[in-house]
Amino acid sequence: MKPAVFLIVLLTLVGSGSVSGSRIFYQGAGSRASDFDGDGSVAFSDFLAFANRFGETDQTPEFDPAFDLDSDGSIGFGDFLQFASAFGTTGQPQLFPDYVLYVVDSGTSLIDVFELSTHLHQEFLPFRVPTGIVVSEDQQRVFVTEQFGLFVLDTDHRVLLSIPTVGPGRMALSADERTVYLGEQMNNLIRIVDLDLQNAIDTVQVGPGPSELDLSRDGRWLYTLNASDISVVDLSQPAEVLRIDVNGSPGAIEISPDGRTAYYTLVNRGAVGVLDLVTNHIVGEIALDARRANELKLSLGGDRLYVNADVSLLEIDTDRNLVVRSLRVGEATSALGLTPDGVWAYVGTLEPAIFRPVVAVVDLEAWEVVGRIQGLSFPLEIEFRQTTRPGN
Repeated sequence: MKPAVFLIVLLTLVGSGSVSGSRIFYQGAGSRASDFDGDGSVAFSDFLAFANRFGETDQTPEFDPAFDLDSDGSIGFGDFLQFASAFGTTGQPQLFPDYVLYVVDSGTSLIDVFELSTHLHQEFLPFRVPTGIVVSEDQQRVFVTEQFGLFVLDTDHRVLLSIPTVGPGRMALSADERTVYLGEQMNNLIRIVDLDLQNAIDTVQVGPGPSELDLSRDGRWLYTLNASDISVVDLSQPAEVLRIDVNGSPGAIEISPDGRTAYYTLVNRGAVGVLDLVTNHIVGEIALDARRANELKLSLGGDRLYVNADVSLLEIDTDRNLVVRSLRVGEATSALGLTPDGVWAYVGTLEPAIFRPVVAVVDLEAWEVVGRIQGLSFPLEIEFRQTTRPGN
């Protein structure tokens, strides 16, 4: 259909109906943004949906920004030109797994909950400056840390348990899921919480400003990233037994599946450090073509390491400690999450050109951004929950 004919049909159909919108929505990248029904092709059904929205503005009740393709606050001729350009393109529909997606949005003090298979926004979970989220191994509980407490939620997000805490921080969960280790940045300590007793049972002094934490595979050692070093805590005592200078500001840490190596980002130097956990010695650094290195995640088998660095998502071969792929995702990066099946990466970033916070969705096999979750404020952490128990 030619654009002129397209426009005549469009003007004829304007105002024939609408569906409810949301401030938070998923939008495909490139021509996929015009595939409103998600069937893999931009066809007449998408045109009808677009026509029903034509002429609306962000002041219109139930305005749906998914149809505002040029993000100018109105669904007008500029959006029509983008849609007309995409019309007729075809491809395979994006098939996302049946998980629940959690995005900790520190700018709004909310945790946004999505149905991953459709990217439909399900609900807001209000907290007081949420800082961390962890899902239990059996996928039946969700642990949340915030400014004033630790909360344990069920799969319907009802509070099962709440324990007061002092200040914001991240957490690590023991293998038996009966103990939570909380970093208190303002007090330079780790608070040990017994979930059976529903109370803190001990504290451990560590370096200044503990932020990220990770546990050794045997559960004996806790590694905390401080302002400029890493504390090694022997949980059998419990006490800090070593502090490792990393010559920079560590930002995130991941321990390899075999438990022998830890990788950590150096935020201020754009590098990834490699720590031998057998000797607790730094054995090298992976230099990145970036000024900053933020979040990082290991693949399921541990052979690939994904790193948010400046404006890009990087893939590192951990056998060679070498960057093998780089993908620009936006104008900056923050949070990073990998789906449990290892197929998709979700990256907190700023949308190109308009610098609006989004979560970019990356197909790790095709190595491309396939869409973005719009309407967020500052994605701080990303987590997933499987809707069926592992093994079922």
